[in-house]
Amino acid sequence: MNTIYKITAILAILVFVSCNEETDEAAVKIIYEDGKEGLDEFKAFSLAPYGINALIYLPDETADIGAADEPRVEHEPNGFKWDIYLGQNFHLIIDDWGDENMITTHKEELEDYSFMYKVDFLEETENFLLYTKELTVDGKKDADPNVGIEHSGYYCYGQHTIDGINFVFRSGDTGSPKLIADYMAKSILSVEQIKKENIN
Repeated sequence: MNTIYKITAILAILVFVSCNEETDEAAVKIIYEDGKEGLDEFKAFSLAPYGINALIYLPDETADIGAADEPRVEHEPNGFKWDIYLGQNFHLIIDDWGDENMITTHKEELEDYSFMYKVDFLEETENFLLYTKELTVDGKKDADPNVGIEHSGYYCYGQHTIDGINFVFRSGDTGSPKLIADYMAKSILSVEQIKKENIN
């Protein structure tokens, strides 16, 4: 009876392990940095369960943006786009661009539409852009009526290389109010590849 019990227990463990998709994560310890400078209203969030080996610091419930307690991530398996939602106001998009450097490409795209939009760069580095985009007077007459005549917003666009892949972290296509963009900029700049150490 004792032998049958042991065999049953071993089989149950094997079935549990084989059904657990996160067995690789169980073999390592993720190292979180405490008290990261300038991120008092943020908490670390792992993107590893969603296929990106990175941490991002997202606004917590103390941030004055109506953030939800927990982020919601939408991602299709084997897809190249991730949507992160915190409440109704904070929506961050992640795109997988492989080995393409998208900062330069994005700036060129903005220049291509300069006949419609006035773009002011508020912060510009090799891997990050914070800018405002406003519909110009000439572009207003060709704008979709649903857009609104005084359409303008703040936009964040950052690139991080994680495990050799370039990921773009950006605000939505319609931009954000300044307060949301400030939080989003900090989140994008906080992204870092996960440091792991064996716990065996």
